[in-house]
Amino acid sequence: MENEDLTNIFAKTIEENEFMKMMGLEAVEVRRGYAKCRIKMDRKFCNPYGTLHGGILYSLADITAGFAACSYGPKAVTVDGDLHFLNPAIRTEYVYCEAKEQRRGNDLSVFGVEIMSDRDKILDTGTFTYFNIH
Repeated sequence: MENEDLTNIFAKTIEENEFMKMMGLEAVEVRRGYAKCRIKMDRKFCNPYGTLHGGILYSLADITAGFAACSYGPKAVTVDGDLHFLNPAIRTEYVYCEAKEQRRGNDLSVFGVEIMSDRDKILDTGTFTYFNIH
């Protein structure tokens, strides 16, 4: 399947999912073992300090890595995820997340994630593991 087709498939997934729509999630690019998504900085997702809430950032990372995990066709579900909050998400129009495959196994797949500002400043890094449903 072509990369454009994968991106369109996951864009349709977003359209059909209320949580992803509420986040304003956009699939920027999806290809085998890789996904890039973004959300627009929105005050309704900010914590009392005016920075994007960690729960929204974690969701962005989990969903983006999940798209990369599902890019091979079978369904995959999250087994584990960790996210390190390195810098606050502030003074950026969009927040981007990239997920890159680190290992693809028969049952488990592992993806590294980076969340960045629209100026390519790294905000968060993490690792997510998925169980591949056969």
